[in-house]
Amino acid sequence: MSGLSGKPDVMWFPGRFWEANSVADFWSKWNPAVHCMYFELLRWVRRKTRLRAVVLPTILAIFLLTGLLHDGFVWLFIPGKNGLGYSWTTFFLMNAVIVIVERASRVSISLPTTIKKILTFGWLIGSYCLALAINGLLR
Repeated sequence: MSGLSGKPDVMWFPGRFWEANSVADFWSKWNPAVHCMYFELLRWVRRKTRLRAVVLPTILAIFLLTGLLHDGFVWLFIPGKNGLGYSWTTFFLMNAVIVIVERASRVSISLPTTIKKILTFGWLIGSYCLALAINGLLR
């Protein structure tokens, strides 16, 4: 999906997310332009701190910021939003944990591609439903 520059070949939204075989892969393909922006932010943080260990906390911070931005837009622009809580922030934080585990473990389980896709999209749908339930929105 990306060349040596780290920039995706296609920058429109949504990207080719249906080709994702893991949660981290999904988020890199969901919105290529935003992924590229975060990639550049991560490179900047690593350059300033001169640490490789800063990657995992930066991933967590990026997902937290993304969730808060989504919840902020909901709060500002959707009428009748009483009780919406922070379901996007919860959703993005749950996905951040999975992305960090995938990145830190570097374990690749040999499964058919179809099974990997089912597990990935099952997690994404399930984690959003869980985020709604945690925030008391599923009734």
